[in-house]
Amino acid sequence: MQLNARNFFKFIFKNLAMFVYFFAILGHMKQIFKKQLTIKTRYNPELVDDRKAFEKACNILRDQGVDFETSTETVATEFGKKLYFRYSLTTDFIIWIILPLIALITLIF
Repeated sequence: MQLNARNFFKFIFKNLAMFVYFFAILGHMKQIFKKQLTIKTRYNPELVDDRKAFEKACNILRDQGVDFETSTETVATEFGKKLYFRYSLTTDFIIWIILPLIALITLIF
C-alpha cells in the first residue's frame, strides 16, 4: 500500500470504531483518576526523636478521626542526583555523538 492521503483516510475510516473507542477512553481519563490531599513529612526514620514526633502526629490524626495511611518513600540524595545527571549526560553523549561518529567513520573508510 502506498503512503498517501487517500490511503491514510481509508485506513482511518476502516478502523473508525477503534479510533472512536480510543478517543472516548482518553476523553474520560478524569473519571479514572481522582485527586487526594496528601501530607509529606521529612521525618528521618533513623532518628528516635523524629520517630516519636511522627507517632505523636499520627496519634493526633487518629484522635481527630482522620483516615490516613503511613508509608516510607526512598528518595535520591544530592549525591545520587548528581551521579544520575552525570551518568545521563555521559550516556547521551555516547549515544548521540560517539556512536554516530563511529558509524560515519566506518561508512567513509
